[in-house]
Amino acid sequence: MVLEEKAMKKYTWLVALVIALSFVAVGCDTGGGGGKDKVTLVDTVVFDLQDSAAGTVTHGIQALPEGKVTIGNDLPAGTSSAIKPLVEAGEGDNHVIITAVKKDDKIALQYEATANWGAGIDLPHAAFGFSNGDKITIIGEVLDIGAADSYIQPNFRVGNEDGHGFKETAAGPFKWDITLDATMVGEIKAGSPSAIRIDGRGAGGNTVPTGQKVLITQIRIEGKRPSKLTELKAPTIALAGSVVSWEAIEGSSGYKVLSSGTEKITVKGTSIDLATANEFEYATSHTVTVIAAGTVGSTSDSKPSNAVTYDKPAKQIIGFKLKIGTTEQTVEVDAVKGTVTLLEDGNGFTFKNAVTGDNDNYGNAFATFAVDLPTGKTLNDVDTIDWTWKGIDGDIGYKTGGIRLNVGESAFTGYQSASNKFAPDLSISAAGNIELDFQFVIKTDDAAVTALTASKLYFVIYLHGDAGSGTKVDGLFPNATEYSIYDIVFTMK
Repeated sequence: MVLEEKAMKKYTWLVALVIALSFVAVGCDTGGGGGKDKVTLVDTVVFDLQDSAAGTVTHGIQALPEGKVTIGNDLPAGTSSAIKPLVEAGEGDNHVIITAVKKDDKIALQYEATANWGAGIDLPHAAFGFSNGDKITIIGEVLDIGAADSYIQPNFRVGNEDGHGFKETAAGPFKWDITLDATMVGEIKAGSPSAIRIDGRGAGGNTVPTGQKVLITQIRIEGKRPSKLTELKAPTIALAGSVVSWEAIEGSSGYKVLSSGTEKITVKGTSIDLATANEFEYATSHTVTVIAAGTVGSTSDSKPSNAVTYDKPAKQIIGFKLKIGTTEQTVEVDAVKGTVTLLEDGNGFTFKNAVTGDNDNYGNAFATFAVDLPTGKTLNDVDTIDWTWKGIDGDIGYKTGGIRLNVGESAFTGYQSASNKFAPDLSISAAGNIELDFQFVIKTDDAAVTALTASKLYFVIYLHGDAGSGTKVDGLFPNATEYSIYDIVFTMK
């Protein structure tokens, strides 16, 4: 009896210890940054459009003056949009017009989509750190739905439209009460860019919603976040040739690549080719470090990695041959968000997408070249441009109106959106990996064509398609989009 009583006391003590330990673990979860310590998750207001200081992510939107907001390419270089941390989904007014409007003594954001791909306002994952279980409340009013069959939606996977049933098809007030699950968070991360996009679309989702105006009066994001952020582990980087690489860091939302302590670019993947990254100056010695970027509300940036040194040589511009009538001319071709290589016969080039992160697709990546037309001649004197296409890899097939021409009087550096402006768009209805002969017919006497009066003109022939193909890994395509363009002939009037 005494032995049994002692044994019971012994086991009661063990049970009590287990219960005590279990209580310590209640309400705790592992931090999102690969840290070993347990952190407590607490209910958090992440963002509130109507209150600049209500969330962990603050903003200055409520201090905006009423009126049209300057966005995109109209901003001085290096200047952030006034609606930050929200981001305009478009390069400027040709894609979306954003206006600050006073509504019930609060500043609301009105957007008018003027593009055919679903322009609007982005809620970036990098800013808000969307998490499983987050509650997102979006309140607004469709002032005008626009052309027939137009609609608005929150797009949870940019580049692969999915509104998860949230959709407005008529004028009037609306309220979206959204609860994110793990699948939706995965979709947001996989988008390009990684964001929830409040967008405006025309009939069928790919026409301009002419006349559509939408007022967003409230965006509120709430969820459980660590009471103390976990600092990410610093990457260890290595240099092989011109490529800097590192191992993935758990909990990172991307990687900031710096030269001599100045951030040059943020990439999604775990490597960067400095030789083709235009953000890194040519003819310069770069001391490169990498910082694992934290996810807002979950992890904080790591300390800088070890440093490597890369001496970037002067830029080598590739020249290829084309014809102006019967006269052969060697022209220089350069790449934006990609690489260019010369074909063996010198009559053209191959362009390959960079695939380093957000916005490497749909008009953001291309090759550009300059042509000297005969003395006194302008684009209006060009009848046709004939050329041959050969797809190699990536998103190269079945592009309706996806081959486009852009022309300007200065070098191209940013997003291209010249659909049907200088010549009708062309289509690839075949698989895309075969030789296809194309012809751009210049819209002579059109205002866009006659406005170009220089004899030296810059051209872009580009595929308005995705940056690659295959299943994305860490937000990147395994197979970059790649194609060749050659045997270019300008026929003059």
